[in-house]
Amino acid sequence: MDLRAKQLRLAKGLTLQQVHDLTGLEPGRVNRLERGLNSSRDYFMLTKLADCYGVTIDELLAPAPQEAAKS
Repeated sequence: MDLRAKQLRLAKGLTLQQVHDLTGLEPGRVNRLERGLNSSRDYFMLTKLADCYGVTIDELLAPAPQEAAKS
């Protein structure tokens, strides 16, 4: 399940490396979170990302909206 975190990062125009530079979080760990694969989500990580993106933790962890079905 993809989380909204990736959309939020891209909306800010940030690469994973830039997120690392701003937060100190490892790019691979952020990528795993974005893909919903990171089972070790800790409050520190979530707070850093939410602050970086200017959103709440709830918004960060929300499922990514699905694209409309193409006809």
